[in-house]
Amino acid sequence: MTDTLPFQKLIQEQTGIRFEKSTLEILAAEIRNMVYGKGLKSEEEYYRLLLRDSKEFFEFLNLLTVNETYFFREEAHIRLFTQKLVPELLQKKSSGQKLRIFSAGCSTGEEVYSLVIALREKYGKEAEYLFFVQGADIDRRAVQKAREGIYSQRAFRMTGDLRREMWFTETAAKQFRVADSIRNQVRFSMLNLLSRPYPEELGQNDIIFYRNVSIYFDEISRKKIFRNLADTLLPGGYLIVSSTETLSHDYKILHLIQKDGVFLFRKGTGTGDGEKRGGIFPLSGRKRKRPLSAARKYFAHSPENASDCAPGGFEKTENRPGRQEKVPQQQSDSRESENVYQQAAAAVQKKEYAKALACLNRLLRAEPSHIRAASLKAAVLLNQGKSEEAGHICEDIIKQDSLFMEAYFLLGLIANTADRKTEALKRFREASYICPGAWPPHFYSARISQTLGDRGKAVREYGSVLRILEQGGFRKHGLSFFPFAFTEEDIRHLCRYNREKIVSDPVNGAKGEKNGI
Repeated sequence: MTDTLPFQKLIQEQTGIRFEKSTLEILAAEIRNMVYGKGLKSEEEYYRLLLRDSKEFFEFLNLLTVNETYFFREEAHIRLFTQKLVPELLQKKSSGQKLRIFSAGCSTGEEVYSLVIALREKYGKEAEYLFFVQGADIDRRAVQKAREGIYSQRAFRMTGDLRREMWFTETAAKQFRVADSIRNQVRFSMLNLLSRPYPEELGQNDIIFYRNVSIYFDEISRKKIFRNLADTLLPGGYLIVSSTETLSHDYKILHLIQKDGVFLFRKGTGTGDGEKRGGIFPLSGRKRKRPLSAARKYFAHSPENASDCAPGGFEKTENRPGRQEKVPQQQSDSRESENVYQQAAAAVQKKEYAKALACLNRLLRAEPSHIRAASLKAAVLLNQGKSEEAGHICEDIIKQDSLFMEAYFLLGLIANTADRKTEALKRFREASYICPGAWPPHFYSARISQTLGDRGKAVREYGSVLRILEQGGFRKHGLSFFPFAFTEEDIRHLCRYNREKIVSDPVNGAKGEKNGI
């Protein structure tokens, strides 16, 4: 039996890449293959070879890294990039200075070429003189493929035929080569994102894309890499991670902001521009009615089926060794409040909604700032068709705590019921940013995106739901009132069915189904 632990530690120490239990069999198989292929006597001998020979180490690493991507992934980011970020930053550049754009962890190059194509479509040939675009990755083979710029049909699964015909040339065996005018505008290099310092040519960036890369790293490595990238960013520059990674990267190193419904990071200019670190949803100058520490304490008593990061998107604090937290004065009688709340929650489970509302009203009269009780009341009212009243309660909750995920989710349900699809999508996106590990916001985002014909968004969101469920996250939905009558297997089936339908039949599959959950 292969002992993978020394290899895991070596790779994590050198690159920050970690292995999940589900990938350890792949690691073990590759170790055995390399031992046999190189004619070595043992796995220990191969391990010693990796220690002393960096070329062998990176050859082994190339076998383990997965490079599954495609053109124009998360197109909302690219749209924001071309329509808002680039014009804003170009205005600040001196004549003759190029805007520097960096794709960190660029894999096989699809992201980098997507950015250049988007710039060429907006600025024409002048883009050659306005922008300097580069990508870097630790995988030597991926970088080589990026430089070649030849891709299979699968890489265009979310790209229209017109765009592909304009910027690519078909070669033999249904391969497509990116146009020289695009390829010549990009520079690719190898880079271990964990290593410092970065080469000088990778510094002084205006915009950094760092999307769908951090899933390979442990938390300590993620923070180091984020700081490394932030250090290469010019004041006023932007760093963009994937939509499901945003909140987990809010290390207070850069400002977390929102533009056109997209969340991203910005480096301060040092000119007192009024931005504050963190704080996704500004409260228009209003102060919170209670501090986040109090919110954390509330969430420590979440129902058993609540998410580890919710309701509200915070990690549970119960049974955490070595941590003592003061109980706010307003919670001195929290035991009685919790008993009443649990009575209401139990009544909801039994569908005794009148009894639940009676308990919740009694609790809220005694303790108006009990957010969980208010949220549960809003959910019950919504279930009874009283959308307007439920919406007012959710808006009040957000005024008290702008990071309470369930309030955004319920507002999304209200908007969706009223057929306000764009507003609903915005609310579900906000909910998923606050708590990426809660699957219902992703599920509803997928359904609405499918209905609106946004194939790429729908496929990504269905994929997010499936990944969360595969990690045992069905019960970690983050909701005090679970609105689904479907089983976990039902949800899995719906996600797989709709995702395959979209990919196999882009025209009809994108239309979605009229009867959503």
